Parts: sequence; C-alpha cells; structure tokens
Amino acid sequence: GLSACDISSVEECVTKEEEEDQHKRHQQSPLSTSNKLTSEEYDVSIPRIHGTRMDASSFALKQNSPDAALIRQCYERAFSLSPSGRLSEPPVRIVDMSHYNRGYASFATRDIRRGEVIYTERAAEACQMPYRCSICDESRSAGRDMFMYRVRGCQYCFRSLEPASSIVCKDAAGADIPMAEYWPVPEYQSDPPSATSNSGEQYDLDTKTGRVQCMHCQSLFCSKQCLDNLCKSMGSCCHGANAIKVVHAASCAKETSEDDGESILAEPAITLAARMFSAELYRYRRCSDGKTPPSPFLGMCGDSTDIDSLELGILQHENNQGVPTYSLEGIYASLCSELSLNDEEMIAFPLSSFERLSSVAARNGFNITTQSPFRAYYSGMTRANGGRNSDRHKHSVKKLARALGSPDGELKRDMDREVEEKCAVQIAALFTLTARINHSCDPCAELRGGEFVDCHVDLVARRGIEAGEEITISYLNLGKTAGRAATDGNRRRRELKARYLFDCDCCRCTEK
Repeated sequence: GLSACDISSVEECVTKEEEEDQHKRHQQSPLSTSNKLTSEEYDVSIPRIHGTRMDASSFALKQNSPDAALIRQCYERAFSLSPSGRLSEPPVRIVDMSHYNRGYASFATRDIRRGEVIYTERAAEACQMPYRCSICDESRSAGRDMFMYRVRGCQYCFRSLEPASSIVCKDAAGADIPMAEYWPVPEYQSDPPSATSNSGEQYDLDTKTGRVQCMHCQSLFCSKQCLDNLCKSMGSCCHGANAIKVVHAASCAKETSEDDGESILAEPAITLAARMFSAELYRYRRCSDGKTPPSPFLGMCGDSTDIDSLELGILQHENNQGVPTYSLEGIYASLCSELSLNDEEMIAFPLSSFERLSSVAARNGFNITTQSPFRAYYSGMTRANGGRNSDRHKHSVKKLARALGSPDGELKRDMDREVEEKCAVQIAALFTLTARINHSCDPCAELRGGEFVDCHVDLVARRGIEAGEEITISYLNLGKTAGRAATDGNRRRRELKARYLFDCDCCRCTEK
C-alpha cells in the first residue's frame, strides 16, 4: 500500500549530498560571477528601498527607462510575506540585461534563505486544458455537458469542483469512499442545467454551495465573486469559453482526415492564446476614448515569426529546404468569427497579433495541475482516524482502495495518477513576473506548481540567495529535482532550443 506521502504525490526531497554538490559547483563555476551584480550596478539598476513597504515608483528600473511602466505591471499580481506577517512587494528587481545579450533578468534585493517563499504570484491569464473536441464528442453523458473538460473546475480560480463521488471506480458498484464528509467539495444536488434551458436566466446559482453555472457556455464557478471577477476582465464567461471551443474545433477539423473517433486538440499555448486574445479584445472594446490600457503581455519573449520554430498551428508543407511550415490563419479566422470582430477590430488585431500571443504563451507559459481535493480529504481522514498507524485508519484505507477499484483492498501506485486525472484540473498559465526569470539547469529557485490554489503559485528558494544575485528557475520541469532529471547536457539543450528557442549557457551546461 501507499503512505499518505505517496498518495499525495509529495515530490522527492533533495539529498544533502546533492545540495552540497550544487552549492560547490555554483561557487566554483567561472561564470557564477556573471550572474551577480556588482555594487555599482546594484545601486544604479536596483535602488535600495528602506522599510518593508515600497511605493510604486520604486519598481522602475531607471527613471528614464521607457519600459518602467511595463515593468511596474509585473508586480501588480505578486506579493511577499514579511517575517512579521505583513504583505510587502517581492524582494526581486527586473533588470534590462540587453547589453549582455540576455534581455531581462531578475535579481534578489536582499538575502533570501533556503526554503523561503520569495513571492506568491497570481496568473495574469490561465485556462483549463480540454481533453476532447465538442464537435467530435457526439455522445455526452447525461448531466455532464462539460463540452471539453474532463474535470469540473472554476473557470476563474481553477479550483477543482469535483465531489467525492467522482473518484469512485465504476466497477465498484455501490461502494463509497469512507468519511466523505472530509471531502472539501460538496456533492451536486441535481444535474447541471442544460444549455438549452428555457428558464430565461443566464446563470444557475446553487444557493447551498454557492456554485454558479452559465446556462449558455456551461462554465462553472465556485462562487459569484469568481464569476464577477472573470466578467471584469473578459466581459462574459461565454467569450473565453467559446473562443477555446472554436479554436479546438478548428484544429480538429483541419487535422482529422477521417472519422476515427479521436479528437486532435490544439496545443496548450494556442488554447491559452485564445483566452488572452479574448481578454485583449475586451480591453480594447471597453475603452471608448481610444486609449487602451497597456497589455500585461507586452515585453515578453515571443514573436509572430516564431510559429514555425515552435511548431504552432496547422502543418502546411515543407519549404525548399525541407523545413515544415505552420499556420494559424484558419484558427484565427474561426476565432474572429466567434468573437464578432468588426473591420476596425480586424485591423487592430490582425493575424500577426494572435501569432505573437501564441508564441508568448508557448515561451512563457507553464502547464500546471491545480491542487487536488483528494489531498485535503486524505489529510482530514488521517487526522480523524488518529494517525496512519491506527487500526481505524488502516480499515478506512482498505475501504477507500475498494472504492477506487482495488478488489483486494490495497492501494496501488497507479491509483494516485488515476485519482489526479479524475479530480485535479489541468491548466496552462502565464505569470508576468515569473516570465522575467531566466532559466538555469542549476537553478536557485523553483516554482511550486503542485500547490496551485486560487490561481496563485509560490516561487521558493532552493538554496540561499545573496542580495544582488540573479534568481533562476528551470524551464524543464517544476519539481525539486528540476534540471537534474535530464542528465545528458546535450538533451537538455536540445529540448530548451526546441521549446524556448535559446541556447543554454548556464554554469552546468558549460562546465567541463
């Protein structure tokens, strides 16, 4: 059987020997000094701020920097928690390193301890990942008209809205999970309303749980507040949901040559770009004075010319050199038709704008699994039973295993994955401040995606970071073993070149 740590997918801890080896390699690398600002550069590029509270004017790189306003936006969704428990700005400064041919980089403004949460950031934009095309799916289960999503989740904060009954194996007839009262998501009292309801109301509110569902696009929200917040940024939940729907329908229709029953879905980057496009369009439409506020996605790496290199869109043909070319034109046309762009908006948002958003999403976005309600349930059940070693808990675990489909009452290792697939929401998300953090195969920080709650993630120090030292993460994966899973340096560099279009020259890749 599995322990509570196993069933919760707790990542393997870094051993002390590995940590010491990392620190030694960082100190001895001849390139480590290039990742640390000198005292003169630190004073000029990153003004020292006195006190725990910092005003907005402190965010600028330099007073005459044209990107000062753009950089200030990066901090709007991030915060740090001081030792006294007060909210403060992140101890991170973005520095223009273009004179080193590196673009932007993030540096620590104070000493940061190992294991410290550097900052918490809310996603600038995120979307749930579909698992099927609504056009290809001709047989929908009664009461589960979710069109594309395998797991029910709030379409603003992306917390799971799957009840305890969702993880029960279909073969386990009549079985229920033990102590279901500890499952954080209440059961649905009735089937979700049909999109063809004639009640005249756009939203259905469950007064007992507070959940809200749109009766047109079937989007679910954990509360009225989440629905209102989404409408503030997108105008209507139907805009974002239908944009994602038509993007996947266009991809599937173009790619599927015969009816084989399989949905061919668009890349996560294109899905996220469709939602970003909807938000940008709404921001443009609500400004009657013609002064559109700056986009939060400006200044990020990614250009319309990156489509072929990133292999985004529909495969067209190979050019004279045998290099495949890709196009987003068909997907873009379907998106514009769904969102009803007029001639003026077509000029303001041409094909190249959608291509750029797709490239930005591909090069800066993260694929994340939100926190599973099973974790809270299992922890609550363990505490109520008096600990993992109690007889009562062992009996509950056997009952749980049978409900999950184990006839012998033993938890299997693949059950952990099966439970996650049934109740954890898969999303693609873009974080404006984290997007300014560079990659290293020997990173000093990591993004904790497994604790994704209410659209927030934590950036945590993997080792001690000195003031003025560059903060880096690994783009290859998001765990505590980030950057070490691929031991072959050539393989790491090939993956980074293919997915992010740069050649890695970190200390680990250049050491001999």
